[in-house]
Amino acid sequence: MRISRLLLIGTASTLIAWCGVITETETNGSASNNTIATAQAIPDSAFTNPTPPGIFDSTLSAATIHGLGGGQDVDFYSFSGSGVLELSISDNPFTFPTIVSLFDSTGALLAYDDTSDPVRPGSVSTNDSYIGTFTLPSAGTYYVAVGSANASVPSYPDTSSCTGFDVLTRQDGGFGGITTTGCDNSSSVFAFAGAQSSDSLAYTLVIGQTSQATPEPGTLGLLAVGAGGLLIALKQRAVSSEKYQEVR
Repeated sequence: MRISRLLLIGTASTLIAWCGVITETETNGSASNNTIATAQAIPDSAFTNPTPPGIFDSTLSAATIHGLGGGQDVDFYSFSGSGVLELSISDNPFTFPTIVSLFDSTGALLAYDDTSDPVRPGSVSTNDSYIGTFTLPSAGTYYVAVGSANASVPSYPDTSSCTGFDVLTRQDGGFGGITTTGCDNSSSVFAFAGAQSSDSLAYTLVIGQTSQATPEPGTLGLLAVGAGGLLIALKQRAVSSEKYQEVR
């Protein structure tokens, strides 16, 4: 399971934790994360416990993203994952109906949804979208797109290349979105993906998954420092013990 990273350095009892809510970096008037190529990356360190409302499996670690959407704005996010996945979007209080789409590393559509029926925990409307429970096909990079069903041209992914569709079921038996098979990378190209407007509305995207976090290079360096400090401390203790035995 993906774990929040706690690091013990040397013999000190100070724990360093990485966690917190991620904020969308796109600003009003721009379209900086409207494609897979420009997707905002969600770091491994953002996945922590406990899971927030809207994620049914409490054993999943989750990353929470606060963004702005509406109109023809489509926001892409990327993350590294494997295992079981749940994608939950809410805008509480309800402001606009969302569409969430999941793509693999090539840009092929894996699943999408624009409703969550009946209303799930942490939501106030069936128009809050949700995908799950879904099993990622392999460990790797995945992309999530958040769009609006309220626009003149709703932000649905292009399913024309897909050859199969199936229905997902939530852990409580409710509707959990639609899975697809046979889609190519054209499914991630939205016909309309406009800029974030000045009157964009807030949403919260939660990505819950099971995966063993791999320490990033910086974390590996700190781990090495911690291990080195611990070895030095143990060596010094051994030398002190030998000297004590000689004195006796």
